[in-house]
Amino acid sequence: CPLTDLKSQSTSLLPPAGCGGIVTAPNGEIHSPQYPSNYPDNVDCSWVITVDVGNRVFFNFTDLDLESHSSCSFDYVTVSSGPFCVNLFPGRYCGNELPHSVTSFSNALVVNFISDASVGRKGFRATYMLPVFPGCGGHLYMESGAFNSPNYPDVYPPNVECVWTITSSPGNRLQLMFQLQQSSDCSSDYLEVREGHSTGTLVGRFCGDSLPSNYTSIMGHILWIKFVSDSSVSGAGFRAVFSHCKSEQHYNA
Repeated sequence: CPLTDLKSQSTSLLPPAGCGGIVTAPNGEIHSPQYPSNYPDNVDCSWVITVDVGNRVFFNFTDLDLESHSSCSFDYVTVSSGPFCVNLFPGRYCGNELPHSVTSFSNALVVNFISDASVGRKGFRATYMLPVFPGCGGHLYMESGAFNSPNYPDVYPPNVECVWTITSSPGNRLQLMFQLQQSSDCSSDYLEVREGHSTGTLVGRFCGDSLPSNYTSIMGHILWIKFVSDSSVSGAGFRAVFSHCKSEQHYNA
């Protein structure tokens, strides 16, 4: 999804009104063509939302009604963050289940909407703004450092989803200490750790006081961490410290 390649602006076929574009206002909304009426067939629309360098984009779906399919192969929306167009949601979205709100990794966010030749529905509507909670996610390119949940050590806010990607030399160790809402299946408030990226090997999903004392990356030099809170009970959150260590060190619960 190159940030400068807007498929909806193809000169070979005139796109419908409202099908993509470059958006530079610090907050606003976007929606599928003809919303809330049914979207047209065979559209490929891309919106590139950019804010000032140093800021990120908080993105939230307020309505979603697309043709449903188990793998979203027909009509779907994807949301990615620059500069490498990392997918902020797990794959594609369709049907009518609203995804979590997300925050971009950089000052650019790309939304792509695809429809096929049949079954048009109402489409989608989404809002965006500068993040209300500073420190909610980002890329960390360094040998050592720290990050924490929004407002730490005070109570973290409800309904947030923050993603951090740590990139350093192989063998980084993450030392994580936190308090999160108790949940038997970690479906309410949780911290998810993966190797590499959002679809990489799952290290674990942690909540309450279940987080291990430390974790050393095994497969590479990149770790992906996601923090999610729901609309109910909040706690003090977490603080994570990471540093370079020898590659032979491994996981210690």
